[in-house]
Amino acid sequence: MLRNYWTKLWGSIVSSGMFALTEVNNLSIRHPYQSAGALLLISAFENPAMLLTLLQLTGTTTMFLCFLPARLIIWCFGFRSRGVEKGSFASQYQSHCYGGNVPRGSGFAKLQSYGAMPTATPTLISLLSYTGAVIILGREWSRLARAS
Repeated sequence: MLRNYWTKLWGSIVSSGMFALTEVNNLSIRHPYQSAGALLLISAFENPAMLLTLLQLTGTTTMFLCFLPARLIIWCFGFRSRGVEKGSFASQYQSHCYGGNVPRGSGFAKLQSYGAMPTATPTLISLLSYTGAVIILGREWSRLARAS
């Protein structure tokens, strides 16, 4: 009964989130420059140093950008900074394959240590905001180029 409740609640949350994202996307299509400006302001407010860092395109920032998708995927599987998330795919895999004893040096152990690395939430927000601005402006400029 309780599991059914949580399943329905989770479905409702995901559905609401998808609706909100669709509306934000529609707004960004109607007002691309305002949307990009808002994302850049969010990024600058969250982490002002990131603006200069991204403009310089240092090796560290480039490496972080390259590994950001992998980090997000690992997080989605359930490898978090405090360990494996309860009820996640990673916890189910761990209990099915390893029980309580994860072998040292195994792939699962490496994912655990990578997931346990400290997260930089302001940096992540800033990078995602810049990425969103680039996507919005690229889409708009592509549309303008085709219209010419």
